[in-house]
Amino acid sequence: MNQNAIRSGLIIGVIGIIISLLLYIVDVALFANWWLIIILGVVNLILITVFGIKYRNENGGFITFKESYIYSVISMIVLVLIGTIFSYVLFNIVNPDLPEIIADIAVENAEAMMEKFETSEDIMDEAIEKSRQDTLDGFTPAGILKGGGIRILVNLAVCLIIAAIIKKNKPEEAA
Repeated sequence: MNQNAIRSGLIIGVIGIIISLLLYIVDVALFANWWLIIILGVVNLILITVFGIKYRNENGGFITFKESYIYSVISMIVLVLIGTIFSYVLFNIVNPDLPEIIADIAVENAEAMMEKFETSEDIMDEAIEKSRQDTLDGFTPAGILKGGGIRILVNLAVCLIIAAIIKKNKPEEAA
């Protein structure tokens, strides 16, 4: 099971890298689009579920909740590790200016939203500076590691739902 879970995490991780590279090539502003980030996260969870069901079907069609949870967690951890390493390389080695570009875009987006809500200038200035610094902090090596850790912790709970979807108990044998 562990080998299959690791393989699933690797495949999904590579798919994530390819999508990230396409976003980078098409428009780096897409990295600041929270809806897109959420959608990609949901796609990752769907893929873990699909791979888990495939694994269950390849192994007799049955898997316990515990086994499906372990499978989901291993796949997710591998996926997050690959994404974390890729993020570090992209934002700190390949293009160290990218965090600044994304922070500028995030600030513009935050400013536009606050203007729609007619936020006072003082509050807006403070919020924008905090938003900018938080965005930049998220791209430091420590920020990337922290983000990976948070993703793992949050997804441990989400894997409970995935495991419930994947599991299929053997029918009880008649006495």
